[in-house]
Amino acid sequence: MNNLKQDIKFILDLINKKNFLTVKSKLDEITKKNPPSPFLKNFEGFCYSEIGELDTAISCFQVAIILDKFYKYAHYNLGLTFQKKKLYYEAINFFKSAITIDNNYYDANLNLAHCYKKLKDFEKSEFFFNKCIELNPNTPDAYNNISLVYLAQKKIDLALNSLKKALEIAPSMFGIYNNIGLIFINLRNYPEAILNFKKVIDANPNSYDAYNNIALALFHLEKYSEALKVSKMCLNIKPDFIKGHWTLSLILKKLGKYTEAVIAAEKCLLLNKNFYPIYSQLITLHCEMCEHEKAEDLINNILKLNKEQQETFDSEDIQVSIFHCNYINNFQNENYIKLVDIYKNNFFKENVVVKKKELKFSNDIIRIGFISGDFKEHAVTFQLGDIFEALNLKKNIEIYAYSNNLKDDNLTKKIINNFKSFKRIHSISDEDLAKLINLENIDVLIDLSGHTTANRLTVFKYKPAKICITWAGYLASTQLPNIDYIIADKFTIPLHEEKNYSEKIIRLSSWSTLSKIQNDIEVFTESPCSYNNYITFGSINNISKINYEVIKLWSKILVNIPNSKLLLQNHQLDSLDIREIIKQKFNKFNVNEKNIILRGSSSRENLLKTYNEIDIALDPFPYGGGTTNLETAWMCVPILTRVGNSFLSRCGESINNNLGLSKWIAANNDEYYEKALKYSNQETISEVKKYLKEKKNKSILFNPKNLAEELVISIKNILSNQLNH
Repeated sequence: MNNLKQDIKFILDLINKKNFLTVKSKLDEITKKNPPSPFLKNFEGFCYSEIGELDTAISCFQVAIILDKFYKYAHYNLGLTFQKKKLYYEAINFFKSAITIDNNYYDANLNLAHCYKKLKDFEKSEFFFNKCIELNPNTPDAYNNISLVYLAQKKIDLALNSLKKALEIAPSMFGIYNNIGLIFINLRNYPEAILNFKKVIDANPNSYDAYNNIALALFHLEKYSEALKVSKMCLNIKPDFIKGHWTLSLILKKLGKYTEAVIAAEKCLLLNKNFYPIYSQLITLHCEMCEHEKAEDLINNILKLNKEQQETFDSEDIQVSIFHCNYINNFQNENYIKLVDIYKNNFFKENVVVKKKELKFSNDIIRIGFISGDFKEHAVTFQLGDIFEALNLKKNIEIYAYSNNLKDDNLTKKIINNFKSFKRIHSISDEDLAKLINLENIDVLIDLSGHTTANRLTVFKYKPAKICITWAGYLASTQLPNIDYIIADKFTIPLHEEKNYSEKIIRLSSWSTLSKIQNDIEVFTESPCSYNNYITFGSINNISKINYEVIKLWSKILVNIPNSKLLLQNHQLDSLDIREIIKQKFNKFNVNEKNIILRGSSSRENLLKTYNEIDIALDPFPYGGGTTNLETAWMCVPILTRVGNSFLSRCGESINNNLGLSKWIAANNDEYYEKALKYSNQETISEVKKYLKEKKNKSILFNPKNLAEELVISIKNILSNQLNH
């Protein structure tokens, strides 16, 4: 026995020295001279696991269990090995079997909690971390780890209390301050986050993770140059830190250095080809660089991943793919649904816990809740700001706002008094938010974000209101259960396309409206070509909407209309990289860069004034302009658009039909080109501009009061039908 102990100690020393070849020969030696036992096979498996031969390790642990099915350490080590292989479901099974043998097995409970955390099953993770705390209340690790589980569920107070407890137990455990900093990042209190990360660095100057987190906080504070310096400090300490390269890519993109941002993102995959969350960053970069085919390849790769690989995506990461596939020509609806299924499987397990009030409807007050991250200067509020005002003035209607944004601006201040209640919900968990919505007796809850940034779609898994609707912020089906309706019109969702939507359709006269534009911006009725002596086409859309097919068609128009120019304006064009890419893309189709006018960021007021320089607005495809087209029409610029096959590709069609300008709707690319040539003359443009000047004030597009009335009638009809069934 003493010889076996000496052999074991010798092998462990070899493992520490990474002398793996000698380890294997020594293991062979001791297994030959000692009878098989669960202890020995378990030790052999442990050694193979340590030297990275995981399949051999698994075989050893399985033999140990055959020798003694109650040998808990073999069950536990088998779980650890599957955990190393990122096979979390298999790992869970063996951690559970170890706990069945010994319910108080601390390490098995701890790693079981970690596995559930990896699978984003936060309720079960929370349960087993709490069990660890019961088993050993004086160990800081469980408190430290459960804080991140609480944070993921937006249980901020519980997260902070757990970290305070961890610090009480281990005041010198400075890594705890890293998690405190992460909580403050979640609360968007970035200066406080930085103070906590600096405490980690003071204790350990080589804490690359803390440097990375400071860089992220500076990124959110829009201090991009400072963030870049700190990010490079992080990577100087640990050049192979994957998340460090991800952060670097985010910063470089904001600095307009797109080419370098792609290199930094691809570095993550060079370090770990299975680091799938970086796909979201690469997809965004490629779409903004007009490389949609590369973005589509990455999205298709996501669809090919197995279930466990897909579970590595955070909600924001997978929703980037869901959103960006809308920019891709001919992207199949069945693949769109598969992407949403990944999101649903990871984050949208139906879990109705809130008690619904009985539905009562007569002439009682109807309470309508709006939930969004965009109650600010944003396209959604540019559309619906006056809708809120009109609803507030209606008898027996109360409206409530649930804002998932902490930063107010002038538009927030303008609309806030229209709501009976305006609650900031960023730090409220989904379950608590669902209970709050139910407590406020909301009859109808309207999502204004869909699969866009700062959404709170996951609250709908609790079905917090009797009727749930999506509108305006995301012009596509959410494909989620519990969202009953989507608001559209007869043009954006024709009858034959209803099958593509999980929601029932509420059709108003228009899918949306545009709130009154202040500042008395002058609208020119004279066509710019009358004094320029050339036609100016324009698009003030997100650059991601300008794909290869769009560039090819627009180039054909420019080449065949002498001296014509194309004016593009968007914040993405602040980047010299993007400007150069756009010029090169058009140059491939023989468009001289002198005919491309590129402008970057601008105030909304100045942006609207830009329309006075445009003769004809060109609507991109498949993702056409929404708010952009509404603003274009308000500024009396004719829109040349193409029929699409989805909500977001039909907004231009809807706007032109509502304005009586159906002749400006092309059936296909050839007709788009022909109409561009036909209408590119001073007489036609001036005539349409004058027509729009007279027509727009009478149109539903610019009459929020009437659209609000239609909305209320639709809601009352739905509630009446619910009551009668």
